[in-house]
Amino acid sequence: MPNMKEYNVRHVQHHLASLLEAVERGEKVRITRRGKVVAQLGPPEPDRAGLRWPDSSRRLARLSPLLKDGSPASSIISEDREERI
Repeated sequence: MPNMKEYNVRHVQHHLASLLEAVERGEKVRITRRGKVVAQLGPPEPDRAGLRWPDSSRRLARLSPLLKDGSPASSIISEDREERI
C-alpha cells in the first residue's frame, strides 16, 4: 500500500505507544528488519461473533407448509421479510 508507513525494529521499540495510537486511528504500519518487511500492524478485523443469523431449521419448519400449497418461494420470503420490518 502506498500510504503505509514503514519503521525499523529499533524505531518501533522506542515509539510503540505513538505507533499504536496511529493504528487506533486506522493507519497501517509495516515493521522492517535489515530492510525487509517482517510484520505489519493494523486495526483489528471486525468481530464476526457478533453477527447472528436466523435459525434456518426453525424458519424452514415454519415455511414448509406454505411451500406445499404451490406458492413461489420468492413471494414467501418477501412476505417473511415484510413481517420483520
